Amino acid sequence: MTLEGHSNAVYCVIQLVDGRLVSSSGDDSIKIWDTISGSCLMTLEGHTSSVICVTQLTDGRLVSGSYDRTLRIWDTISGSCLMTLQGHTKSVVSLIQLTDGRLVSGSYDSTLRIWDTISGNCLMTLRGHTRKVNCVIQLTDGRLVSGSADETLKIWDTISGSCLMTLEGHTDSVYCMIQLTDGRLVSSGDDSTLRIWDTISGSCLMILEGHTDGVECLIQLTDGRLVSCSNDGSIRIWDTISGSCLITLMGHTDDVICVTQLTDGRLVSGSDDCTIKIWDTILGSCSMTLEGHNNWVLCVIQLTDGRLVSSSYDNTLRIWNIMSLSQQKWIRRRLLILLFEASKILSDPPASAIIHQEQYRQRREDLELLLRCSFNISNSIVNLKAFKLTLAVLSMPEITMRVAEYL
Repeated sequence: MTLEGHSNAVYCVIQLVDGRLVSSSGDDSIKIWDTISGSCLMTLEGHTSSVICVTQLTDGRLVSGSYDRTLRIWDTISGSCLMTLQGHTKSVVSLIQLTDGRLVSGSYDSTLRIWDTISGNCLMTLRGHTRKVNCVIQLTDGRLVSGSADETLKIWDTISGSCLMTLEGHTDSVYCMIQLTDGRLVSSGDDSTLRIWDTISGSCLMILEGHTDGVECLIQLTDGRLVSCSNDGSIRIWDTISGSCLITLMGHTDDVICVTQLTDGRLVSGSDDCTIKIWDTILGSCSMTLEGHNNWVLCVIQLTDGRLVSSSYDNTLRIWNIMSLSQQKWIRRRLLILLFEASKILSDPPASAIIHQEQYRQRREDLELLLRCSFNISNSIVNLKAFKLTLAVLSMPEITMRVAEYL
C-alpha cells in the first residue's frame, strides 16, 4: 500500500512500540499512520520548517528535530505538543535518548545539547566542533560520540560535558557512526572511506578503502560483518577483523542512501534510483527489486510484523510484502491444512468432546499466526473477510474477534 498525505519529502520513518508508524517530512509536519489500513491517524503540526529526525522516548512520548532550530516533544495519543525545546541556533538533524533518560541533539550550529525530557531544560551544551554536527551515538559504556563536517569525531563525558578525545583522520565530513559488538567504533564520510577506531585509546585501527564516493550509511550484520552503502551506487560487506571487502553488491544505478537488515538475514537498500533492493548477504545476489517510488528513497525500516516500509522524496511512504514466493506458498498451504483440521475437529462432536485443550490452544495460535502472515502476503481486505466468515462458521469466536482487529 501507498501512504499519501505529506506534501513534501518524507525524511524519517520509525515504528512506535504500539505498532503505529511515524513519518516526518519537509512539509513541516509529522504524521502517525495505521499500518493495517494505511490511514493517517493524526498530523502533528507546530514546526515551521522541515522535520528531519524523530525518536520515541522510553516513556512513549515522541521527539522531533527540525530545520526550524527546535525540538518538540509530543503526546502520541492526543497528538498535542507538550513542549518546545529551544537553544540551538541552526538546524537540528540528529536525536538520541541516553540510557539515563536524558535527550541529546546534534545541530548544524556545531554543538550538541543535552536536555531534561521532563522539564525541557537544556542541561549542558557540548562545544568543540568547528562545523555542523551530522550524527551522534552513545557507546555501551555511556560515553557520547559525535561526527562532524569538521572531519573529526569527538568522544564526550555525558556527566561533565567535557570532550574526552578527538578522533582525527577523515579528510572530509563524517556522516555516520556505529559501535561494533566488540566495542570498536566505525565511522564513514564524504572521503569515501570507513575507519575503525579503538574507543579507549582513540587510535585508528584500520582504514577500509574501496568506495569511490561518500559513504552514507553503516550497519553491522547479525553475523558480525559490516555493511556500508555509498554514493558510488554500491554496497560493500566487510570483514571487521581483517578489514577486507568480502562482497560488493552492484545493481543500483544511483546513490545508495539507506540500508537495513531484515530479521531473516537478508539486506535491504534504498537508492536515489527510486528503487529498493533485497540482497542475499551470503551469495551477494539481488533477490528482489521493489519499484513504485518515483523519486529518491530516503529511508527503509522493517515493521515488527515483517513487512517493509520505505519513505521517499516523492512525498509518500510505501508498505511492501517482502516474503519470497516459496514462503507465501508455504503459508497458504499451511493455512488451508489448519482450516481443514479445525473444520474436522469442530464438526465432529465425539472428537470435539475429547480433544485435548492444549492441542486446541496450539491450533488456535497457529491459525492466528498464519492469518497474520496471510494478510502480509496479500494486504487483501476481501481475503481477510473470507477468513473471518470461515472462522465464524467454524465457531471459533476467539480468533474471529482477533481477525476483526485487522479489518
